[in-house]
Amino acid sequence: MHITKLNLTTFRNITSLSIKVDDAKLIALVGKNGAGKTNILEAISLLSPGNGLHKAKRELQIQNGLNSWGIHACISKPASSHKVGMLYNKGKRSIKIDDETAEIQSDLARIGNILWFTPRMDRLFLDNAQARREFFDRLVYSLYPKHAQNLLRYRHHLKNRLKLLKTNANNNWLNIEEEQITKFAIKIMQSREEFLEKLLQHLPEIELSLTGSAHKVLAEENPFNKFIAYMEENRERDCIYGSSSFGPHRTDINGRLLENNIPLNQTSTGQHKKSILHILLANARLNHTQTGVTPLILLDEITAHLDEKVKHILFDELAKMGTQIWMTGTEESLFNGLKPDVFIKVEDGEVV
Repeated sequence: MHITKLNLTTFRNITSLSIKVDDAKLIALVGKNGAGKTNILEAISLLSPGNGLHKAKRELQIQNGLNSWGIHACISKPASSHKVGMLYNKGKRSIKIDDETAEIQSDLARIGNILWFTPRMDRLFLDNAQARREFFDRLVYSLYPKHAQNLLRYRHHLKNRLKLLKTNANNNWLNIEEEQITKFAIKIMQSREEFLEKLLQHLPEIELSLTGSAHKVLAEENPFNKFIAYMEENRERDCIYGSSSFGPHRTDINGRLLENNIPLNQTSTGQHKKSILHILLANARLNHTQTGVTPLILLDEITAHLDEKVKHILFDELAKMGTQIWMTGTEESLFNGLKPDVFIKVEDGEVV
């Protein structure tokens, strides 16, 4: 997946910007802190399912004093090309793919997938499980595009079930919602398990595992019935606490850096960053092997906390990837050894 042309209007500190990179694969955005480099990456990240690189509210992405923003991208894949347009105006976002309106955001998954690393992810395996689930599910999207829609439907029915519990609704309605929850929960867990098994074949550096009681259900003779039984058993508890205590939304991802035999939640900042990059690159290799299409990768301030040896190993891996990679840094010298195809200087929200 390659972006050949990108246009942004009134997005963050960017009034109007047009970048044309054609078939360039390694693109380095260079400029001072606050210039707008990360804003460009954030805009690109919105061209895939999810809430983007910063998970920001749409209204906060509008340039001060205005009421809308727009993104337009020309995207190239090995066997096809697409145009994606996105407009946020007066509280509503609309998406067009090849001039046709997309009904739901997860439709973007059929165009391709976008992965990213940001400075916030330096603590991915040290902070809460939700961040790890979101990171892992984005990897799963790249191989199983329907995973995004399954998660959306699962959350929808989970929310409906909690409303019914609070209103003491008829059990028939509860049964219907719990059957829908179970159907999508099983699909979500199966996709995660299948993806992880395939990913590990391309990830000799890291050991990863999925934990959580819900995933154990897959080993049962009848996972559907077992999951339904747990839902029924937890009705009273879930009503009291206002949350669902069982399901794939409680899954966690554990990991270990095999080189030093260190759990990822005990690694140094540099080791942790290297581990996340290993996972991202393994996913890119997996996608290329399975589909012939690799995800587009965004790397924000990628060289921070990496020693020269690790940086050069990373650069060698990136150069071999064959996918398009957008990177940011404060100066060109940070990319010595990588030889980006294009350097783009950003200053005060403009390309100069």
